[in-house]
Amino acid sequence: MERRIGRQEGWEGRLWAGLVVTVWLVAGWHPEAAAQNFKRAGTEFQALRPVVLTPADLRPIIVVEFYHHGLINAEGSNVLVVCRGTNKVVPTRILQLGPGDFCRLAFETTSGQTVYEIFYGGNPPDSGSIPAWTNRDGLLLETRKYKDCNPHQLESVRKAFESSERIGSDYVENVFHSGNPFSLKREPFLSRYSGYLHISQPGTYGFFTSSQDASFLLIDGQEVVSHPGVHGPHHQARPGLRKEIQLKAGAHKFEYYHVAVGDSAIMVAAWEPSPGPPDKAKPSQIPPEAFRVQSVGRAAAGPVQLRDAKLFPDIQFTIRADV
Repeated sequence: MERRIGRQEGWEGRLWAGLVVTVWLVAGWHPEAAAQNFKRAGTEFQALRPVVLTPADLRPIIVVEFYHHGLINAEGSNVLVVCRGTNKVVPTRILQLGPGDFCRLAFETTSGQTVYEIFYGGNPPDSGSIPAWTNRDGLLLETRKYKDCNPHQLESVRKAFESSERIGSDYVENVFHSGNPFSLKREPFLSRYSGYLHISQPGTYGFFTSSQDASFLLIDGQEVVSHPGVHGPHHQARPGLRKEIQLKAGAHKFEYYHVAVGDSAIMVAAWEPSPGPPDKAKPSQIPPEAFRVQSVGRAAAGPVQLRDAKLFPDIQFTIRADV
């Protein structure tokens, strides 16, 4: 599925042209499936999909989307990814389950290895069999259903987010969205961006946030700048909106919490390296390179192979254009 998740306008108001839908009634049994071993990490999985990359497409992180035909449980705990060349399980993140049987996941690749297999369905694998996620590249956006909270207090917003039902999640380029990109509905929601800022030059950095409604920007767990309450976005970088912090060279944990109380939303984070006088602020979007988003690639999942033969529709969408 070709998508531009980082567009500012979100889903609302988009007219999709040239949508191509291909539906196959597939027998989920292939000759190679007969010889395939579906047992990994102490469990017998129900299905697998290959992911074949070209050397040019290989990235430290790969995101894949597919439909699982009801075989993945609600927790996403009966999924793992194996590097075929080493036959080892690789770190995996379930980014989104739903709507329906849709699954989006990310996995860490192994240097020089281009063929991977997604195993899913059946019982969850043995505890501890999936390695912990270690890669610090990329910026992850998660949105969740609105839950009552105090938009003036970071801790209240954070607790509401952590206990709320998930809507969607994916890697994005920066904090720059209008609306919830994972929903067709204009309604209240909670969101969090998380990743690491990779600072090459140590020094003073100024940060800004403009949002509708509340937003809180944290670096290394400490609140740096916020725009609490229920309100519209800032339209100018007025004196007092910029907050400064000293950063050493290296990776710094980045978080941005946001709550939309109504049916409109804005989420924007900006910075100013080596800032000048407060009355002459010149903020700009935090560039994707600061989050190393170039380390995140995308790939298509191959045809499903099932341990037991059955017929099912395997659906793929190709969006040729949007206006």
